[in-house]
Amino acid sequence: RSSDLPKNITALLSQLIVLKLNGGLGTSMGCKGPKSLISVRNENTFLDLTVQQIKHLNEAHGCDVPLVLMNSFHTDQETEDILKKYTHCGVTTETFTQIGRA
Repeated sequence: RSSDLPKNITALLSQLIVLKLNGGLGTSMGCKGPKSLISVRNENTFLDLTVQQIKHLNEAHGCDVPLVLMNSFHTDQETEDILKKYTHCGVTTETFTQIGRA
């Protein structure tokens, strides 16, 4: 219930980011790319659902909580390509590639 939320919820949310691990390949699940691109519900992927949830949060509270994806070398390019479809959806997205130990 919105009455249970702090009065400064927008200010608090402005300090938040959503960070998701996005380095795993979905090969064991029949996917040839990142697990986040597996269709899970009504043709929506895990990534679609995550973006929809963040968009709802941003719209409901007038904030800009960004989605940051930590990719692996194997998932980085495909993720960058798919993120283009979210350009105008009202969710800021960023990525970076994890670096393994030498």
